[in-house]
Amino acid sequence: MAGKKPKPGKKAKKDRSVLMLCIFGAAIVLMLVWLGLSNAGLLKHLGGKKLAFSTDGLTEYQKVSCYDAVDAYYGYSSYLKDADGGKVRLDYDKNGVLSLATVYNAQGDAARILSATNGEITSVTENAYEYDAHGSMTRYVSTYGRVDSGYVTYDEPGSPVTYAYAYDDSGHMTQKTRTAGSASAVTTYRNTYDAGALSLSEAYDESGALTGKTAYRPDGTKKSVETYSGGQLTEQEQFDEHGNMTRHLFYEDGVQQLGDGSIFTYDYNSDGSISVKYDATDDSSSYNYYYVYEYPAQ
Repeated sequence: MAGKKPKPGKKAKKDRSVLMLCIFGAAIVLMLVWLGLSNAGLLKHLGGKKLAFSTDGLTEYQKVSCYDAVDAYYGYSSYLKDADGGKVRLDYDKNGVLSLATVYNAQGDAARILSATNGEITSVTENAYEYDAHGSMTRYVSTYGRVDSGYVTYDEPGSPVTYAYAYDDSGHMTQKTRTAGSASAVTTYRNTYDAGALSLSEAYDESGALTGKTAYRPDGTKKSVETYSGGQLTEQEQFDEHGNMTRHLFYEDGVQQLGDGSIFTYDYNSDGSISVKYDATDDSSSYNYYYVYEYPAQ
């Protein structure tokens, strides 16, 4: 790739002044309930109500720092886990101030988000999920809480969003019904197999219009994801054999919109882990940002 090759690094979004961390529960001025992550990290309650930030009991296993093409530093993301495997991502700005925190459940969904401005917690979002035997989400409820002087006050929980699925004999999804309030939307999937392996899954809405395509390699890894609207391709994501995105492209009337998308290239360590990721716009041969990956716990 053209341009001077930088020091390794990872993009931490600029000008993030808000930090979030998801939790389970709902009520007004009550203690946060931890789901899938031990109580020993991220938030502590002072006097049973007031919140304080802490990383006690968490171990950093990955750190990704972000630089631009002239080596200006933009901050870093820290990935941590607890003794039970619960995972957390913490984003810091270039001054080392926490700007975003996300706790993930065992399925990889954001279970808790904590928001802050200038390092001060301002809101908490709690997301509760349910899953079926295939691991597909069947129910989702989000609750928002405002934080003032370290004390949290919750709104009423949002309306639940529910999902129902149908699967083929291979366990691949053939239909999904999403219901929010009184509105329901049905997506039907047409799956194509090659030598018994899923090679293509096409999504259609209730009118029969194509809304998406996902292509797979013979080993089951995702190759590409395409989004359609009105019969036209609007967005495409491409992935390498490691599962990392290499292109994110946008289209209008079926024509690629140069300059709107991104092209990602990677340097890998001998064990297959990323050492450096480069981010360039799709109309340029040189990168705009690069991300350096470190693995402190290894």
